Amino acid sequence: MDGGFALRLLGPFEAGCDDEPVDVGGPRQRVVLARLALEAGRTVVVERLVDAVWGERPPETARRQVHTAISALRRRLDGVPGWGSLRTEPAGYRLDIDPTRVDLLRFETAVGEAHRLLGADRPGDAVRAFRDGLALWRGPALAGLGDRLGAHAARLEEARLAALEECLDHEARNGGGPRTLADLTQAHAEHPLRERFTAALMLALSRAGRQSEALAAYRRTAEALSGELGVDPGPLLERRFTEILRADLDPEPPAPAWTAPLRQLPASVPALIGRDREVAALDSAAFGQAAPGRPAIVVLGTAGIGKSTLAVAWAHRVAERYPDGQLYADLRGHDTLHPPLRAGDVLHRFLEALGVPAERIPGDEEGRAAQFRSIVAGRKLLLLLDNARDEEQIRPLLPGAPGSLVLVTSRTELTGLVAGGTATPLTLGTFDATRSRALLAERLGADRLTTDPGATDEVIRRCAGLPLALAVLGARALATPDRSLGTLARELAAAGPLEVLDAGLPAFDVRSVLSVSYAALGEEAARLFRLFGAHAGPDLTVPAAAALSDRPPVVVTRALRELTRGHLATEHETGRFALHDLLRAYAREIGHADHRPALRRLLDYYLATAYAGSVCTARRLARVVLPVPVSAGTFRDGDEALAWFGTEQANLDGLPARARDAGLPGHAWRLACAIGISLHWRGHWKDAIVLHQTELEATADPYGRQQLHYGLGCIYQAYGFAPEASRHLGRALALAQERGDTGAAADARLDVGNVLFEGGDKAKAIAHARTALAYYREHGEVMGEAGALNALGWFQAGSGDFRGGLELCEQSLARLHASGADDPVAEAAVIDSIGLCRSGLGDHDAAIEEYRRAAEIIGRRASRHRLHIAIVTGLAEAYRAAGRETAATREFERVAALRESLGLG
Repeated sequence: MDGGFALRLLGPFEAGCDDEPVDVGGPRQRVVLARLALEAGRTVVVERLVDAVWGERPPETARRQVHTAISALRRRLDGVPGWGSLRTEPAGYRLDIDPTRVDLLRFETAVGEAHRLLGADRPGDAVRAFRDGLALWRGPALAGLGDRLGAHAARLEEARLAALEECLDHEARNGGGPRTLADLTQAHAEHPLRERFTAALMLALSRAGRQSEALAAYRRTAEALSGELGVDPGPLLERRFTEILRADLDPEPPAPAWTAPLRQLPASVPALIGRDREVAALDSAAFGQAAPGRPAIVVLGTAGIGKSTLAVAWAHRVAERYPDGQLYADLRGHDTLHPPLRAGDVLHRFLEALGVPAERIPGDEEGRAAQFRSIVAGRKLLLLLDNARDEEQIRPLLPGAPGSLVLVTSRTELTGLVAGGTATPLTLGTFDATRSRALLAERLGADRLTTDPGATDEVIRRCAGLPLALAVLGARALATPDRSLGTLARELAAAGPLEVLDAGLPAFDVRSVLSVSYAALGEEAARLFRLFGAHAGPDLTVPAAAALSDRPPVVVTRALRELTRGHLATEHETGRFALHDLLRAYAREIGHADHRPALRRLLDYYLATAYAGSVCTARRLARVVLPVPVSAGTFRDGDEALAWFGTEQANLDGLPARARDAGLPGHAWRLACAIGISLHWRGHWKDAIVLHQTELEATADPYGRQQLHYGLGCIYQAYGFAPEASRHLGRALALAQERGDTGAAADARLDVGNVLFEGGDKAKAIAHARTALAYYREHGEVMGEAGALNALGWFQAGSGDFRGGLELCEQSLARLHASGADDPVAEAAVIDSIGLCRSGLGDHDAAIEEYRRAAEIIGRRASRHRLHIAIVTGLAEAYRAAGRETAATREFERVAALRESLGLG
């Protein structure tokens, strides 16, 4: 190596430049730099750096202190000749440095070269490479850094011993001299339980004519093994003992040459249905011009999604691109019958497949990984690692040099591999109806599906787009050709999909397959998964999940992330988590005992949140007493509230009925009122009427009936249905008076007055508005006062007194502004009234400006509300009155479009 910077890990930790020490800082910086150097060229996540410095109990500021240590290292080392760089990555940091400047990397390179030379049947050159690597050691690895890196130091020491074993073993078998014998004698004395040292020493002693000493070495190791471990010597030592007794000490034959290509891929499905996009994505990741050149592709997805089917089929499809063959291992990460395979065991299988004799395979995982990387270097192999549990299973199996490709399947997000730049992810989703139908048609034939299209649609829906479920159902239908799909659909509905989709084998039983993923969850994630079954809506947000599980949001967030990593939930939109129908069925099955209290908590949450939102758009609902507390400040304004209703609508649908079924009728009618108001303001007035009417027919509670009648009356009034509005508002007023609810009676009077005025009974209308105004002023309800003044101003203008009406409407606007309330809809209504008054006074330009201002305000908050139509109609008429016919025509066309969008013709 040329002069310049160097890092030494194989002994006391040192950083130097041109044989002079370089001060990298205090203990923290030294540990961080050493930990990065252990994985030079790869990303080390911040959590691992924290663990290296503090262990299991880091301070709260640990991450910040790691960032500080990185900054300090950069300041100290930038500009040092030969120093590389510390790069910030999304998940952590990466040390980029010339491998020749780190003794550990030089050692690994030397050992790898030795293994390559052994594979080429050049043992003499291999021994020299081993010796070059071993010469880099200056003592115990990572000395002087405390015990936080003890596991890494032990791993490195094991790598040194494994290399020394191989070196001395090959020296002994190929005529090693006195130095070999001396080194073996020392190694045997220091490590009497390492049988390979003993076997090599026995061979060297026997060839030197010292058979008795060779047999004595055997006895010492045999006694040590029996006394300390209670085991007998292994096959290698026994064979060597027998060879010495027979004096049969010819050199062992060289390892057989690797016979390529290997063909280990399992059988593939004859036709891969429904995965064209995913196949194209795999092609692009592996061979496309924009392919990142990463050594691995990870196919992710929930249980039964078809990861293995896709991976095996694609591997067969591209096998010819890898002329040195294919290696395959089922890692059993989520096996129902067997524990996961260890990486070391997989490496042993691979090395044997590659022609390495068992006795020449290192005993430790690190040694096997190094030997594997050396043998496959420069080759073009395809490795399929199926059913991985975690990234620790994968890392030792990755080739160290480009050329080969590793294809991994896993139910768990292998975040470290992806974030570290090692792997490209491909996540599989469930099939839509079209792809589900194509899969069933391939299994059953298209004719059988078209015989009963309704039944086909039903079984597809029940299978939730899960390929395993579709395959099992297809197999059942194929095995019973006389059984119609209609019969299967009825069975799915009656017995449940998990019962019908049991093929009798664990690997093809949907329930069994899902249970393995569930069993791997932590306590909180498992509990939240079970409770998901209590929710009938399509998805949950973090706040809703927190209510469902009665846990703090921070705990729920961690649980949701664990569910998504294990593909037992999907974050289909940012912050929105869902289960497909079969996962939900399994959650209901295993968690039903906890669902009743969980459903009550969820209904409480939706009721409180819906009311907090509806009060922002219809302040009269603030009078409604709730059976649960409403969290203040849930929404900043009505815009945010309406946006929440829009995104949550699918979850809110059906909640009143669920509340009734759960024995919570008070929740049911209150939810109907709150949800109905949001539907009304978003232009879904017909849905709002149906919702109110359904609950009105279901509840006998006078308080609930009062609120539902009032809601119906307001909606009918807004859309011009005077008879219905009059009937419901009149009933609401009567119920409020019967109950002594004077505030609600004042609200109802104001709206009854509007209906009466439009019907021509102006005197009664004004009387109702004045009574309401008196109540609001007496009780200091400024918003109510503003509404009553606006109604009276409108009535005055409608009676021909435009100046008097203008005065009242301007008072209304002043009171509205004085209230400090954020209510743009109320403001737009008052400005609309002012526009009418200005127009009536002949000031058409001023009226146009008022109408335009009102239209702009209402368009931001409730563009699909009936009030928007009224305002634009007033604007069109003002334009016409001002003689601006083109502008008037444009606005009348806009009115027509708005009416059509609202279904008003």
